[in-house]
Amino acid sequence: MRAALGLSVAVLLAGVAAPTAAAGTGSTAVDTVDEIHWSFGDSPGELTLSWRGEETVVAYGLTDAYGALAVGAPSAVTPVDRDGPFREAELTGLAPDTVYHYRIGADGADHTLRTAPLGSFRWVDTGDTASSLCKPWATQVHALIAQLAPRFVTHGGDISEANVCGVGAVHQYYLDQQAWSTSAAFQPMWGNHEYGQPQPGAPAGTPRDTLANYKGRSAITNPQTISVDTATKTSHPGCPGGPDGGNGCRGEDWGWFRAGGVLFVGYPEIWPEALADWRRTTEVLLAEAQADPTIDFVVTYGHRPAYSSQVVNGWDPTVRAAIDALAARFSPRPDSPTGKYVLNLAHHVHALEVFRPINGLTHVTNASGGQGRVTLPSPPDPNSLLRLSHLGVLAGEYDAAARALSLRWVCGPDIPGSTGADPCGYGDTMWSTTFRAAGTDPAPSPTPTASPTPTASPTPTVSPTPSPTVSPTPTVSPTPTASPTPTVAPTGREWVLNPGAETNLTGWSGRYGTTTGVTVARTTSGVRTGRGAIRVAAGSGARDLSSGFNDNPRWLQRTVRGATYTAGAWVRPVAAGQEIVVRLREWTPGGALVTDRSTTLRAPSTAWQRVTVPLTAAQAGTALSMAVYAKDLDAGEWFLADDLSLVG
Repeated sequence: MRAALGLSVAVLLAGVAAPTAAAGTGSTAVDTVDEIHWSFGDSPGELTLSWRGEETVVAYGLTDAYGALAVGAPSAVTPVDRDGPFREAELTGLAPDTVYHYRIGADGADHTLRTAPLGSFRWVDTGDTASSLCKPWATQVHALIAQLAPRFVTHGGDISEANVCGVGAVHQYYLDQQAWSTSAAFQPMWGNHEYGQPQPGAPAGTPRDTLANYKGRSAITNPQTISVDTATKTSHPGCPGGPDGGNGCRGEDWGWFRAGGVLFVGYPEIWPEALADWRRTTEVLLAEAQADPTIDFVVTYGHRPAYSSQVVNGWDPTVRAAIDALAARFSPRPDSPTGKYVLNLAHHVHALEVFRPINGLTHVTNASGGQGRVTLPSPPDPNSLLRLSHLGVLAGEYDAAARALSLRWVCGPDIPGSTGADPCGYGDTMWSTTFRAAGTDPAPSPTPTASPTPTASPTPTVSPTPSPTVSPTPTVSPTPTASPTPTVAPTGREWVLNPGAETNLTGWSGRYGTTTGVTVARTTSGVRTGRGAIRVAAGSGARDLSSGFNDNPRWLQRTVRGATYTAGAWVRPVAAGQEIVVRLREWTPGGALVTDRSTTLRAPSTAWQRVTVPLTAAQAGTALSMAVYAKDLDAGEWFLADDLSLVG
């Protein structure tokens, strides 16, 4: 909650003794306050710094000599889980996208922060985190976030789970996140646990949690108040403790902020009329973003999913209605390919689930931050493409030069004693995809893969710019020979959301050609990247079979007429001279074949080789089918496929 008006001011030190660096810098300096974190302000040159403790003055500047002071005021909302004081200082007049040193109190440690990015950046999304008070592995999740070195962290709610772990979990969560929160902005939304009743198994005497504990600690950027959150509302989204017995934590129900060419819009919990209120305001924000040439993408994030394979306590109809309506206006589809609303990040259901674009909008549930994990039921939602049950976080990269937004899901720790989790090594990337802005030109930009980035140590060094494989744009021909030395990647949306068969064959369940004596299965042996690949093998009695696999259901259901789509696969043949084909076909909704293109690799060796084939859609609204197969398979012969893609 923003500090009381007039109590937080930034003062340039004109005629005032400047603080010296010696007291607050060096290896021996220790903070005399705790729960240190900060959020972006309402403009690029502002931010809000928050902490708990008696210190009232913040020294800050471009170096550790500081040069300016800000006075921290008591938060306008008072947390009730423990004693404070809780303070906030609004730093204003800062240069955008600039690193500043700061120190809280005369003897505090030196930290750095950076105002909101104007160009490229990395961020991390998490949710349903809990605290190390009862989930000791939470410290490893926060260590992973710190290693990823984000500019900011979006949090989708269910922060401390104090109604599960006990009232002390709120304070402990804010201590846990100091692994990264002294140097990266904290951009939260609220979940149901922030106001939840004590759960079975909670420590005796655990009270119902209250939003005062969170609105009183953390600032929401461009804060918005929903209509039900009135001055007299003393239940969620409000709380007791206000003037004359009224609402003690009105406001900051959701907010939004800008980072580089991306607009991030949080959405509120499912309080009465909350999502309808949010939709009306957000329609204006998204219309402005759609007309703004400096904005490439819009991302929404919040707690409850619009889509989930989990039906009971899973997706919410009010969230679905609001987000579907926005997607219908602002997401990229064949009839509006320039739509910028590309991604919705939900939480709440403790797993990773990725969905096929719905109304042009990709939905990702990312709720594996530490509270626990669930195994999603079968059969999955018809639009579900990938599901992983393991702790982890989502890392995102915005490349301003390429106008590209990439995502990758990074594995966190195992839960000790837990069984049934998907195989997933700490620090591995198990899924990734990339969005590209409408109108981007072909460039040597990386094509996303599902390749994990394994780390041998729980404290890996993370490169600020990942370097995935670069794939070629071959000449259009019905049966050209593939080049094993790719140079330039095709641009556009990546439609394949299970490119490496890391945990299963979701999306690749189809068989191509003659299947008698031929098996198609996921393998973990001899893979190119990650933990999985697809193995096509001919068994006893097979002879001269053209057989392999294809997408099922089809990744791309509706094409844009005249748009070029490029299918690609890395393949490993059993022997030199083996012929492996990547085939892309265009079909009408009635099942009539429109266009057929393929590339045949005559393998010069048994090494991994890249095969790609482009297809320009002859009609609008058609579907594409992608197949990968070998010619003339005999008994005992096989090939592997990994890092598949369909870009356009």
